[in-house]
Amino acid sequence: MTTAVKFSHAGSAEVLKFVDQQLGPPGAARVIRPDVWKTYPLSGVVEAHPALEGGQSRGAITLDPR
Repeated sequence: MTTAVKFSHAGSAEVLKFVDQQLGPPGAARVIRPDVWKTYPLSGVVEAHPALEGGQSRGAITLDPR
């Protein structure tokens, strides 16, 4: 399940409360898996940039340094 939340003007207390509700209390096993749309090699940053700027992606764009 993916939950999109925008914290434009949220205070840190609100953010922490949301994280605790979604992931459990501190000390619990917490795993966050981002929705990765596409991974480019680090040398492909020139190709990745237009996808990010143009709003073509449907998730995170990552760069792999290997």
